[in-house]
Amino acid sequence: MNSDSPPSSPTEGTPPPAAVTRSLSQEFFDFLKVFGIIGLAIAFVIGAAASKLVTALVTDIIDPIIGFFLPAGSLENMSVNVTNVFPT
Repeated sequence: MNSDSPPSSPTEGTPPPAAVTRSLSQEFFDFLKVFGIIGLAIAFVIGAAASKLVTALVTDIIDPIIGFFLPAGSLENMSVNVTNVFPT
C-alpha cells in the first residue's frame, strides 16, 4: 500500500440518510424525555414572550402603516357587506 495516497472512507459513495418525519406529539414527548418539565416551563415562558412581541409589533407598527392606506383609517373600522349574489 502506498503511504502517499489518503485512506478511502467507507462512506464516500453512500448517500446521506433520509430525514425521518415524526409527528408533533412524538417530537413533544422526545423533548420532554430530554429536557424534562423544566424545559417545558422554559419553552412556555419563551412562547408567551414571543406572542407578546408579535402582538406589539402588529398593533404598534403594522396596523398603523396599513391604516394609512385604508379609507376607514384602520382595520378595526373596516366592514364588508355581503349580499346574496345568487338569487334563489
